Amino acid sequence: MICKCELPTTNDYSITLVQGDYGSYLFNITNSDGTALDNVNSVIFTCSRLKVQESLSQLADNVFSLILNSELTKTFTPCTCSYDITIKFNDDATPYTVIRSASLTILKKENPLSG
Repeated sequence: MICKCELPTTNDYSITLVQGDYGSYLFNITNSDGTALDNVNSVIFTCSRLKVQESLSQLADNVFSLILNSELTKTFTPCTCSYDITIKFNDDATPYTVIRSASLTILKKENPLSG
């Protein structure tokens, strides 16, 4: 099975996020012919450097949402690293990585809010 992934407005999968900020990202994932995926067990965001593995929520047939909440992102160390988006299927033991080594930049929160 060949899958493709795209953000709604771009094919650049780079994510930049400030420590402690909330991040919400939509991914449109389809078969290479544009049809909906079948037998999806889960879609997973992984970043080894930040020691993060988060499941995406399925909002529609082809639309998956990644939420990085503030409690999680405030634990991130400022860095530039990479992340993957991988699909696990119900009937296939082999996962399929649709985004590999996309850029993830965590910026240091330099001007925190007071009170």
